[in-house]
Amino acid sequence: WLKYQVNAPSTGTDYVAQLNYTPSKKFDAYVKIRKRSKFKNTTSTIDDIDFIVPYEQTNYRVNTSFTILPSVKLKNRVELVDYKIDQNKTSKGFMLYQDITYNKLGKPFSFSLRYALFQTDSYDSRIYAYENDVLYGYSVPALQNSGLRFYFNGRYTLKRGMDLWRKYSITKYTNIDEIGSGLDMIPGSVKQDVNIQLRFQV
Repeated sequence: WLKYQVNAPSTGTDYVAQLNYTPSKKFDAYVKIRKRSKFKNTTSTIDDIDFIVPYEQTNYRVNTSFTILPSVKLKNRVELVDYKIDQNKTSKGFMLYQDITYNKLGKPFSFSLRYALFQTDSYDSRIYAYENDVLYGYSVPALQNSGLRFYFNGRYTLKRGMDLWRKYSITKYTNIDEIGSGLDMIPGSVKQDVNIQLRFQV
């Protein structure tokens, strides 16, 4: 039925296939392919009427996870996306990231960090990637344009019942000079965020 960006009844399909490989407790990997064929409003209008046109989006992902020490885990991912709407040219996207996680039992400090590279032809070929955040936080940024992203998320137990979280992230674009628009516009090509959370338990 009618919904956001679909101003007429439509149909579609969504297929997902995933192959997992776990040769040991220290290593696992998977390959995932997802293909969506649906309809959405066209960017062109006739007599101020938005009509719907077909689009296809295919995501290809390779993900590996390796435990090098009981307290240290490495994870990396490569993801590709192809997006085509109506008769327009296919828009492509690419992302590569490396994660390092440290969490040792009995130690007051743990952290995770990520270094990611990405490049997309348009907003339609953006790629989402879940990130660790402060306690009860939620972060799934949409990576688009061209650039790199880094984040560090750490937890430190100051004393019994008192924990401090801090997340710092930076995104540097290589193909734009302004980020966002309107009141949210940031002049330049670098965006930085800092989140700090302190929890007391009694």
